[in-house]
Amino acid sequence: MVGCDKLFEKILDQMLTQQTTKGRQVVSIVGMGGIGKTTLAHKVYEHPSIASYFDMRAWVTVSQEYNREQMLRCLIGCVTAASRDELHKQSTDQDQLAERLRKHLKEQRYLIVMDDIWSTTAWDSVQRCFPDDNNGSCILLTSRLKKVGEYASSGNSPLNMPFLDADESWNLFCKVFGKTEFLLVFEEIGRDIVKKCNGLPLAITIVASLLSKTEEEEKWKNVAKSVMGDSSDACSRILYVSYNQLPHHLKACFLYFGIFEEDYEISVKKLVRLWAAEGFLSTMKHVNLEKVAMECLQDLVDRSLIIVSKHSYNGEMKRLRIHDLLRDLCLREARLENLLNVNGVKKHCRWISHTSRSFYNEVMFEDEGFHKPHSFHYFWNADVKRLFSHFKLLRVLDMSNRFWDDGVVGLNVLANLVHLRYFALYSIGTFDAKLFEHWNNMQTFIVSGFRVTLDSFEASRIWKMPLLRNFCIRGPFSLETRAVVNRNLENISWLDFKICTKELFTMIPNLKKLGVDGQYYDNNLDCFYNFVHLEQLEKLSIRRFMDLQLISCSIQWSTSFLPNLKKLKFLNSYLEWSEFLLVCY
Repeated sequence: MVGCDKLFEKILDQMLTQQTTKGRQVVSIVGMGGIGKTTLAHKVYEHPSIASYFDMRAWVTVSQEYNREQMLRCLIGCVTAASRDELHKQSTDQDQLAERLRKHLKEQRYLIVMDDIWSTTAWDSVQRCFPDDNNGSCILLTSRLKKVGEYASSGNSPLNMPFLDADESWNLFCKVFGKTEFLLVFEEIGRDIVKKCNGLPLAITIVASLLSKTEEEEKWKNVAKSVMGDSSDACSRILYVSYNQLPHHLKACFLYFGIFEEDYEISVKKLVRLWAAEGFLSTMKHVNLEKVAMECLQDLVDRSLIIVSKHSYNGEMKRLRIHDLLRDLCLREARLENLLNVNGVKKHCRWISHTSRSFYNEVMFEDEGFHKPHSFHYFWNADVKRLFSHFKLLRVLDMSNRFWDDGVVGLNVLANLVHLRYFALYSIGTFDAKLFEHWNNMQTFIVSGFRVTLDSFEASRIWKMPLLRNFCIRGPFSLETRAVVNRNLENISWLDFKICTKELFTMIPNLKKLGVDGQYYDNNLDCFYNFVHLEQLEKLSIRRFMDLQLISCSIQWSTSFLPNLKKLKFLNSYLEWSEFLLVCY
């Protein structure tokens, strides 16, 4: 991180050594968007001395439209390392969640980071959960608003995030660019552009990433002309220039980030599936779709338009974020192109994203624009089943909420969605999953929750979905073997272990990810040897199996049994740690 070294050392000193009292303290970092508040807070949060000093650490991103329940669940998840499913099993009563968080933090020296907080009410809604046990606990806030920092800090002066000076700005430009020496003509143009960034790190990072893509003097001059003008609006112009320089296929991919909530951490595998369903990825013959998507993502990362927030075990991108200012650009440009409506359906658009509780009551079903979207993303708890009769052209339906609790109606209300390619639903309800024969365009079907069932007759319709790539049902299901080879299916879970036969696996030869469920029955271990017919398998998850000790002894996982296997996962296995050594060696 270029610049802010003194501020960084001051925060560490304030947290670790300079406390006149050991009582709980609040440290606030304030400054405009794009100035580096989150980056500084993250540097503090991950510093080894901070990690060793505090017993517990938790990070929550608050955002402009904060949600108290989500904040509490996020903080509980951090301090207990609970999974998403485990968190959703807990009470939805906010007072109970608040009390649970308080109990976890009681008598612990903790650090809480509340990033991007916009209002005093957001602070008031959770600050009572943070006990003061006079043990040196600390809350670190970041905000664009000085009054919020002052309020939370109980009158103490917030720490103002400074702009970079001329030397620091140029050093950051060179760091992003990857070199420090330029031809004189390029250095003159570059310094002129950096000056117009007014010491704002986000603007410098993006313009440096953009210029690093070309060595043509004329293009550098064009960028310089584009950012000239009123200095107060220089950042917006720089962001727009970077967007405008994107290849046509990348513009749609970038604008699609606008469908997600502010500060939402985006799953890479989910984004890739959505892009594929929307038709963004130009599929060339014999070219892997995921490879095309990852090349697009890497290009956006290289241009500093999106941020990799988490990597997987093998170093690949796992989760992404987009800066608020860049998300604002996505929303603005997507609306101008009639591509996206967020919390409103006043005119025709391709994508609808709704995070508002009031959407269901405000929707006007007679609006012509409401019948034409290809994509619908809904992030709230409400019964919106009656909406689907209007979605005749829908390709993507992403219901990341918990409204679906009707076990009788189930998925029948989706029968008219003949163009559907992507369907994802999270539910706390009990219902029978259903597939329809005319869903021959389906690529991804995901239903997660606690009590979801799929009978073998419904499951057999998978063989009539030639484009299906991902099929995931929370509950175990049986799949009858048919004389149909599905070469597109790459991911399936959770299969009943009893039907893991050679005959089935030879019908899905390109499977890369498999989840099997033993249901704690006495299982025939011979089924495990049928995995050898899945030569492309990379990830295998095994849950609720009784005799895993025998499996770990009898199968040489580290040999050529599954040559492409990269990840082996056991769930509810009751294996001792010592027994895992038999799997690893």
